[in-house]
Amino acid sequence: MITFTKVRNEWMLRLPISPVPFRSGQEVTVTKRNGGTSTATLGMFVMSTGDAQIWSIAQAPRATENVGDLSGIIALFDTARAHLRFPAITLDGFRVNVAGQRAREPGSLTVTGIERTHASRFGRGMVRQYFGRVTRAGVYEPSRGAPDGIGQHLRAFAADPAGQAAEHGRLHGCCCFCNRPLRDERSTAVGYGPDCAEHFGLPWGARTVAAPSVSPAAPRNVARSIASEEALDRAG
Repeated sequence: MITFTKVRNEWMLRLPISPVPFRSGQEVTVTKRNGGTSTATLGMFVMSTGDAQIWSIAQAPRATENVGDLSGIIALFDTARAHLRFPAITLDGFRVNVAGQRAREPGSLTVTGIERTHASRFGRGMVRQYFGRVTRAGVYEPSRGAPDGIGQHLRAFAADPAGQAAEHGRLHGCCCFCNRPLRDERSTAVGYGPDCAEHFGLPWGARTVAAPSVSPAAPRNVARSIASEEALDRAG
């Protein structure tokens, strides 16, 4: 008998051990506590408890959105990898990083929440909520729990990566690259600090760091002359 079970505050399916293996996407009949039944689709295998298997419940996919050419975003990450082990960019309510080689589509963009707010289903501490991914073809595939409006923000980011990064910093007073407050008035005016500018290959003040091979658009209205380079305090 297949039943519902709750694992770390998430409803899943408890399946008996069977000589015929279950498979992801398979539709099964679930017995409820009141004796009634309903149907559910198997998601991913989560774990075995000895006498049963625990599977996630597949959710109906949400409509995908085309966000455009990712070359400017990928260029930022390519440059940052020479300085940072795990570069990420934080925007309005979500975080973006490049998926690694173990991902379903290496090189795609993973979109998550900013803070680690959810317990890992594998018991490995807290994780960020998964909001979906952007394929290398520029298609956003949102998760069922993704907030509305992320696709619109991703389109703006793809069209002008550096400009959106600068605008985020000026609007929120926080650098989108390191997610730290901007305390220096020059960094606040630019939208990010000199260290992050160097890491991601972006202009800052009177200096311009060498741009990546595929240059993202220059930030809008962020040029600001600085009288003396010796006065820089590396704030950011």
